[in-house]
Amino acid sequence: MTPLPPKFFEGIKLFNQEEFYDCHEVLEDVWKDQLNPEKQLTQGIIQVAVALYHSRRDNFVGAEKLLVRGEARIRQSLEIATPIDVASLLSHVGQALHSVQRKELPANFSIKNKN
Repeated sequence: MTPLPPKFFEGIKLFNQEEFYDCHEVLEDVWKDQLNPEKQLTQGIIQVAVALYHSRRDNFVGAEKLLVRGEARIRQSLEIATPIDVASLLSHVGQALHSVQRKELPANFSIKNKN
């Protein structure tokens, strides 16, 4: 795996601060310059961030679609060496998906490092 740039971690920090729109903006700049498999992880996180942004605006249909897509992309990252705890992230995304399917706001969660 190619080392992740500092802007990636800036985007994760924004996600963890629930600044989902800004997270999306920062990570989109990172994503454009990445190659797979890192690109899949970053794009999946972007989709989850945008989904959470939509859910806070009661757009549960849009949130559900993006969570499904984001989860699939993140799942592709389970086998790569990354500092992100992908398994934990997938668990939270799955819980968020169940919430939006019930038209409920997902519980807050953070993207954690493996350490």
